[in-house]
Amino acid sequence: MKLVKQLLFVPFFISPILLTSCNSNIMTSAQFVLHRGLSSRHFENTAESFESAGKSSAFGIETDIYLTKNDTNGNHPLVCVHDVNPFRVESNKTRDAGYLLLGGGVSSLGYPNPNPNEYDPLWDPSTGTQITKLTLSEIQQKYLWTGCCGKNNDPSKGAIGEMIVFDDTKNNYGIGGDYKIPTFKEYLSICKKYNKEAFIEIKDENFFWGDNYAHTLVMELIKEINEIDYVNKCTIIAFDGGVFDTSMVTGKEQPFYNELNNAVTNADQHIAETASKLIKKFQKIIWADYKNQNPIQNAYYAIANNQNIDIDNKYLIEGKNSDLIKYAHSKHLLVNTWTVNNTTDLNKLLQFGVDQITGNVIF
Repeated sequence: MKLVKQLLFVPFFISPILLTSCNSNIMTSAQFVLHRGLSSRHFENTAESFESAGKSSAFGIETDIYLTKNDTNGNHPLVCVHDVNPFRVESNKTRDAGYLLLGGGVSSLGYPNPNPNEYDPLWDPSTGTQITKLTLSEIQQKYLWTGCCGKNNDPSKGAIGEMIVFDDTKNNYGIGGDYKIPTFKEYLSICKKYNKEAFIEIKDENFFWGDNYAHTLVMELIKEINEIDYVNKCTIIAFDGGVFDTSMVTGKEQPFYNELNNAVTNADQHIAETASKLIKKFQKIIWADYKNQNPIQNAYYAIANNQNIDIDNKYLIEGKNSDLIKYAHSKHLLVNTWTVNNTTDLNKLLQFGVDQITGNVIF
């Protein structure tokens, strides 16, 4: 592959140190899930991040999935990546560690360097290329790079072209190598290897794939879970509908949830049984920043309709909404919360009685 001529060096925003709760008696009351793998030590949603999470004490490993474009044989396997357009250099508003450079160099603003020899236009955000418009083969020809921090986490000491990542074998930071976007089956195999619960977020932007995207994705998801034989340790999480849908509060539009429900009556017994197991643990994501909605109202609606919830932790902490958790528990439902990376928030949430906590660090 063509080496990147220049990498952007910027510090991690999430400290890579391990966190420990000051209340060890509460610690056992919640299950901990590592967000996009151990993303405070490795680049998010990579095999290395998942492997490191697998070796940890965490209960589960979370990832994000997209359909890929049909290849010449009509196959469209799932891949693990957060953004529908993977060209991203995270801003100072990020909640995740690491930086994404795909295909070549970037400017200080995170956009492609104008020198055509230093970037691949396939990943140019101005062209609107989406992961759903690429075949798996096309995706796997590209590399993820993490450029971060320099020596001893000091960006001033990093040489141009060095990639600083966490080395599990040495338990410190060193010069890193290449990362790639993994397939969903690679991720699931790692979860199975370490007996971790797989928390699988279906991204709304899969609608870029085309007509019948929700049905196609759910059937592919069921197929790949069955191929790895890991349905008993899979939790599906998703929003109600597309990110541009206006029915989030009413919950009438839930393409992935509804497709899972439809699959329960599939004529193929293996598909039906898998869908039935997945629907029982389905978690509805509660986050309404872009809608100016009432997230607590949305959460109560989901619980009233017998759905577990996965809620942005700020809605619980700022509103002191422990009653919401009690309501969920009264209906034998779970409350997961994200993204939690400090002990102050951790202990508040544990006191509230949440069931699962998702974060980038090990507590």
